[in-house]
Amino acid sequence: MAVEYNQILSNIEKYISDSVKSNSCLSFDDIEPSSLVEALAEDLVQKRFIWLGNETYIPNKLVGTLAIPDADKLEELEVIFNSNKFVSLINAYISKSGFKMFGPLKLEIKFGSQETNKKFIMEFCWPGEEEAVEDITVKLDESQGRILEVYNLKPEIPRLARLSLVSGEAYSDNYLITKVVTNIGRLRNVIDRDTGKLIRRNDFVFARNINDDSPNNSVSRQQAIIKFNNGKFYVHDNGSANGTEIERAGFEPIEVLPGNPLGMQLEHYDLIRFGTALVRFEDNARIGVTVDRDALEPQAETEAASHIQTTTVKLTREQIEAEMRKLLDSE
Repeated sequence: MAVEYNQILSNIEKYISDSVKSNSCLSFDDIEPSSLVEALAEDLVQKRFIWLGNETYIPNKLVGTLAIPDADKLEELEVIFNSNKFVSLINAYISKSGFKMFGPLKLEIKFGSQETNKKFIMEFCWPGEEEAVEDITVKLDESQGRILEVYNLKPEIPRLARLSLVSGEAYSDNYLITKVVTNIGRLRNVIDRDTGKLIRRNDFVFARNINDDSPNNSVSRQQAIIKFNNGKFYVHDNGSANGTEIERAGFEPIEVLPGNPLGMQLEHYDLIRFGTALVRFEDNARIGVTVDRDALEPQAETEAASHIQTTTVKLTREQIEAEMRKLLDSE
C-alpha cells in the first residue's frame, strides 16, 4: 500500500513539475514541486478528524497561496491546480489513504502577504462561516481529533436552483445556487491587471482551455450573473464578448441584452448559452447532500420545495464518549 501512496505522490510531483516547465509565466522560483507535495501529504495527516466511529474525514477545501501579488501567475496556478489531472490525482491519494470528505474537493488559489513563504504553498482548510451559504461547516475538538457537529449549508434564498453543464468544462459540473447573486465566468479570480486587486470571484466557473475551439474560450471572465429577486431567478449579461442567450422549448433563442437592469427571467429547464457553452437551469432544486446518510440527513422528498430547511447534526458528550470507546475497542 505504501508503494501505491508513493507512486501517486510521485505522479503529482511530476505533473506539477512538468506544468511549471512548460509554462512561460512560472518558474521553480515560484513553486518547488517536491516540497509542495511533501507538505500536502503531511497536512492531510495533521488535518484528519474522526467522525462517527472509525471514519476519518479531512477538509474538502484545498487553498493555494501565492505570496507576491501577480495576476498572471495567479491565473496560471489556478489553471494548473484546477485541472482534471491534478484533481483526479489528489482524489486518488485521499481515497488510497482511507480518508473521506463531506463534499467534492474545492480548490482555491489566492494572494497571501509579503511575510509568508515566498514559494507557492497549499493547505487543506475547512470552509469558513462565511461559506456556510454554499457549503457544510463543522465544529471540531482539535485536542481529541474529533468532529463534534456537522451543519448543512444555510442558503441565503428560500428556493434553490441548479446549474448543470451540458457542453464545455467547469470546475463543478453540477452547481447549486444558494445565494442572491451568482457570478458566472471563466476562471475563479477576476484580477485587475493594473492594480493586481481582485475584481470579483466567479461561482460557476468555466476552466481555461488550450484548444481554440473549446466552448470555454467563448466565455468571458465576467460573463453574467444570476440574481434571485422576488421569488424568481433572472440572468443578466455583463457585456460579454460573445453574448448570453436562453434556449426555451417552443421558442426562438432569447437574447439576454447587456445593460438591462431587469435581466431575463429564467424558467425551469431553460438552457442558457454563455458564448457557445451550454448550461441547464433547474428551478426548485433540492440540496441533495452527497455525504454519508449517517453524517447528514438529505432533505426529505416530502418537504415543500419552496421551503428549504437545513439539517443540523449534534452529538451529545455521552455519544462522543461512546464513539471514542468504540474506536479504542476496535484498535
